[in-house]
Amino acid sequence: MRFLLEAYRKQRRKLRIQHLLLLITRCIVIALIALALGRPLLEKAGLLGGATGTTLYVLIDNSLASSVRDAQTGETALDRHKVEARALLDGLGVSDRAALIALGGPAQGLVVPASSDMSSVASLVRDVRSTDSAADIAGAVEQVAADIGDSSIDERGRVVVAVLSDFLEGSADPSRALPAALRAIEGVRVVASQPTRQSPSNVQIVDVEPLSPVILTGTGGSSGRGERENVRVKLRRSGSRLDESQLTTVRLRASGGEASAERAMVQQVMRWKAGQAEGEVTLQIEPAAMALHQNVRSNVLIAEIDRDAVTGDNVYRRPIALREALRVGVIGRRRFGSISGSVGELTPADWVRLALHPSDAAPIDVIDVDPSSIDAPVLASLDAVFVTSPELVPKESWRRMRGFADNGGLVVVTPSIESSVQLWTDVFESAMGVGWRMAREPIEYAQGISLDVQIGQSQIVSMLRGELPELIKPVMIWKMLPLEEWGRQADILLRAADGQPWVIASGVGEAATGEANGSGRPGTSGDRTQENGGAISTDDGRGLVVYLASAPSPEWTNLQATPLMLPLIQEMSRQGYGLAAGSWTAMAGRRPALPARTWRAQAVESSGTELEISEGGVATEAVRQSGVWEARDEAGRHLGFVAVNADPRGGQMQINDPEQVEQWLGSLTGAVRGVNGGNDSGEERVAFLDPEAPSAVLSSSEAESPLSLPLLIAALVLAICELMMARVFSHAIVDRGEHGVRMGKGMGSAVGGRAA
Repeated sequence: MRFLLEAYRKQRRKLRIQHLLLLITRCIVIALIALALGRPLLEKAGLLGGATGTTLYVLIDNSLASSVRDAQTGETALDRHKVEARALLDGLGVSDRAALIALGGPAQGLVVPASSDMSSVASLVRDVRSTDSAADIAGAVEQVAADIGDSSIDERGRVVVAVLSDFLEGSADPSRALPAALRAIEGVRVVASQPTRQSPSNVQIVDVEPLSPVILTGTGGSSGRGERENVRVKLRRSGSRLDESQLTTVRLRASGGEASAERAMVQQVMRWKAGQAEGEVTLQIEPAAMALHQNVRSNVLIAEIDRDAVTGDNVYRRPIALREALRVGVIGRRRFGSISGSVGELTPADWVRLALHPSDAAPIDVIDVDPSSIDAPVLASLDAVFVTSPELVPKESWRRMRGFADNGGLVVVTPSIESSVQLWTDVFESAMGVGWRMAREPIEYAQGISLDVQIGQSQIVSMLRGELPELIKPVMIWKMLPLEEWGRQADILLRAADGQPWVIASGVGEAATGEANGSGRPGTSGDRTQENGGAISTDDGRGLVVYLASAPSPEWTNLQATPLMLPLIQEMSRQGYGLAAGSWTAMAGRRPALPARTWRAQAVESSGTELEISEGGVATEAVRQSGVWEARDEAGRHLGFVAVNADPRGGQMQINDPEQVEQWLGSLTGAVRGVNGGNDSGEERVAFLDPEAPSAVLSSSEAESPLSLPLLIAALVLAICELMMARVFSHAIVDRGEHGVRMGKGMGSAVGGRAA
């Protein structure tokens, strides 16, 4: 026993080391197998040195299309998107983060950068409301890319962009390319709602157009003549009922800015034919019924149709100017006493005065303005000015008239008959900023020249379009001061037979801003496209300048002696002033322009919200909800109403092909079905949510296997090593040699040797 104990003490340290190595090896094998099976969860927690979790960007569609309501359940599309958003948030872990972006244009980052406070993000999801604007997926993608670029890979972890929408045409346009901002960012995955296969029926009002942009309510106006004003309401329908006949009731009323001051006016039924997508109805209103407030110089026409699946575009508001009578100043040589004598003695100013006020019943008040005393107070009392003696206008007075036009006034100019060289043109061009270059000397036509029979589509002469071909036949031109250059946004009313513009109109400041904003009207929001070959856009008033290239004088033209003179001057005054003053409408999702000198713009609804105003006379932020705002100056005087209407693009209910939607969304990361598209791995990184389990897509957001092959290989290698070490370190090995059975390579051999 003494020898046995001595041998045991010598082998004990070696045995402990062997046992410890076996224990460690076996533990590591078990740990590697556990890590291989649980790698995704461990990587989310950052325990394997990988990413610290998932960053989820929820892009929720709250555009006009999301307000479509299911006729059976009463649930809106936005309600379904909210359920999906909350399910995705519930599927995130404690180390994950989430961001929330509303797609109602322009895209609004409600939670950006991403936050780990899921309860706050879920609360904001519940508060998301539908807007009246179209979806802005492109803008949301830009915000996501900007936020990802501001964080490191370890901070953001895996990135999942979830686009929650029905992808109707009002929300998604696969024909328009999405930004490529996410393609350069590694590890971004796009998931989306299932594109809807149902196409709700929707009828929308896309425009309300009074044929007269200003309504004269006093004696001698439309009401004084017993006439009514025509208002054209344009409609569009889309969705499942497009191949059916349908009836839509259109109602038109006026509002003075207060709910109690509204009056129901007229209604008419639109009869849709099968397959008809667009239509219009014309309603007639009584101008006298619109004079609701004595001190209010504008009103709001409100068109409304029957309620349908989308209610946001069932109402359209259009501000319209109201006047008892227009106040028009004539700037020319003063005439003392009444007009008398022969026709040949009448000056251009006399002809203009007669055409503006042919009788006491005419709704235009003519005010003579001395060219040497044109100041701001005089101009502020006028709606329009006719300049027939431009050579008498001082340089400073031209600048004042530019300010008058900037405030929504109309300026009409004719050449001077007093001098052969027109030196006033340089000052005029510089001050008014219309982008014209005028000749210095007039051109003469010895045999005379007629007007071109091809009539343009100018809104200024829209009321005369049917009669113009006959009215222009007797007009002859013997002398005119031509334009050598004019902007592409110019509105040509009439041309001479040689193609020279004879009556032309442009918005002030067009030379500086027309190319930039694409409308020819400074500050315009660009909401309404110009149709009919360059007609001036009239969404917001910024003044109008009209040029008549021949002075109304017998040496220049016989216009003043023809039937065209009276209606041309009348429509130039009425329609021109209406265009200059503007209707002040904008689409939801844009920053509406406001009347000049606006100090405060307050909503007329009960909410009473105000618009913040920039120095440029536009709202500082986009307005996403439709409504009416009243603009007032610093003294609290009424300047006009500003209307924001639903974006017609957002109300398109046609469905998109799901495969096109998948390809379209796949272009965000450069990965599309069956096409590498810039993704080197060729993986498909677009997945549609399961309506029953939306959060399941997060668990499969990795393209790799949930098992870790390297860890499994390491576990197998260590298991083999453990097996070999266990055999080497084992003391139960039996050596069957020539001397019989004995213990080998173990403690027994040592003891046996010592005993021997």
